[in-house]
Amino acid sequence: EAGKGLHKANSARDVADCVLHLAAAGLADRDAVFVETLSAGGIAVGGAIHLAPGLLRGAILHAPSVDPLTSMAAPDVPLTLSEYAEWGDPAVAADWLNMRAYSPYDNVRPAHLPALMVTANLNDSQVPFWEPVRWVARLRAANRGRNPVLLLTYRHADHDGPSGRSRRRRERAVEWAFLLSLLPDATRPEAPSHCAPCRARRGCGSASPGSPRP
Repeated sequence: EAGKGLHKANSARDVADCVLHLAAAGLADRDAVFVETLSAGGIAVGGAIHLAPGLLRGAILHAPSVDPLTSMAAPDVPLTLSEYAEWGDPAVAADWLNMRAYSPYDNVRPAHLPALMVTANLNDSQVPFWEPVRWVARLRAANRGRNPVLLLTYRHADHDGPSGRSRRRRERAVEWAFLLSLLPDATRPEAPSHCAPCRARRGCGSASPGSPRP
């Protein structure tokens, strides 16, 4: 109840507070915190990214809802009418102002952003694909750092992403490779000994040119 409606911005603050608490308690490496979220979690994580751009090392956002003002202004979009209590009704002045204040899309500012991987699904009936696509465009324009802001658009996927075990495993492998590439050198897994010749020849054991650095 303290994280919806006029209090929705609390969800982003909660993400930031949890990250800081885990680091302070010695349960997380402050320089290697990653977050993964889906759908409505885009409001909380996207909001936390704009609230504190240096909070995370990286994040994966699957079909994130990040533009509530636009989506909630369209009653023909599925779930809109039933979710006014959660996000607010943009036709109400107080709700509009509150949504404008917490909306990730409307609060993009120039900053050194964490590395981001964002997905969009062309056949998504819950989060229109243009929400994450437009957000990524704004993020790229505002990013003042060197961390990548990646967009993966799936042509044959619904809200939950690609179907089929093999396809899901392939997509998961891409995501894990993205996360592992962002680890600081001190926490990067050592390459197996049989990789030594390859590492010596191509430099696999160190960050490749252009890859994110701590």
